[in-house]
Amino acid sequence: MILLDTNVVSEVMRKKPSDNVLNWLNLHNHGDLFISSITIAEICYGLRILPIGKRRQLLQIRFNELAARSYAEIMGMCKEKGRPMSLPDGKIAAIAQTNHNPQHN
Repeated sequence: MILLDTNVVSEVMRKKPSDNVLNWLNLHNHGDLFISSITIAEICYGLRILPIGKRRQLLQIRFNELAARSYAEIMGMCKEKGRPMSLPDGKIAAIAQTNHNPQHN
């Protein structure tokens, strides 16, 4: 288990994330990477206190598009429909959804 610090999650949200950070993340199994509720709170707070504008809006979009957030939504919707998804399939679906969103192009 690897608990990601806020600075790592923030880096991924940047317009052009560091290749070093992305390469390091890609070396690990995504199932071993975790984000604490404190990191989520710190990012939400940081976004909230940014001046209203394009930068804040863009960062909020990127934060909402993180695979972890997509995972929760996908898993919840599948369970509500009576078709629960396995944890690995949910992670794959979240990563696929996050990386194939038209807003990323």
